[in-house]
Amino acid sequence: MFLVEGKTCTGIASYLKSQHIKTPTGKSTNWTKNTVNSILTNEKYMVRTWNAKGRGKVDNKTAIQSVKGIGPAGLNYLFMLAGDPDRCKPDVHIHRFIYDDIGVNVSDEQCQILLTDVVKLLKYEYPNLTVRSLDSIIWNKYQIGNKKKLEGCLHEL
Repeated sequence: MFLVEGKTCTGIASYLKSQHIKTPTGKSTNWTKNTVNSILTNEKYMVRTWNAKGRGKVDNKTAIQSVKGIGPAGLNYLFMLAGDPDRCKPDVHIHRFIYDDIGVNVSDEQCQILLTDVVKLLKYEYPNLTVRSLDSIIWNKYQIGNKKKLEGCLHEL
């Protein structure tokens, strides 16, 4: 429901408050975006799902990817929306950016590794840069058809 509607952690928190749903502590209905983010990104929150061996506990990543149509890119995008700063969604724009720069087609996993490495290299000069923000900058530039080098784009951070 929330993903289809494009809800952010803040939007989910607002909805849960409006429905008077208690937080995990059970003491209040004062949901915050941080509480929602913590739930969505914390592997300690286990979910139950059916798997080939029967019913058992699995981590959120495994449960989400068990949904038909949710692959690694969709999972990364979900965690990005939940606020994880260390993930990218390797879509066509990210792949095209990497190909334009190094002339090689790479896997989704390699996209994640490359963007993570780039952020590490640029972190000193751009301390607020994250994999998520770099993904967003690349996506926005390619989405509007501006395939020029991204020089000067990091000032957005």
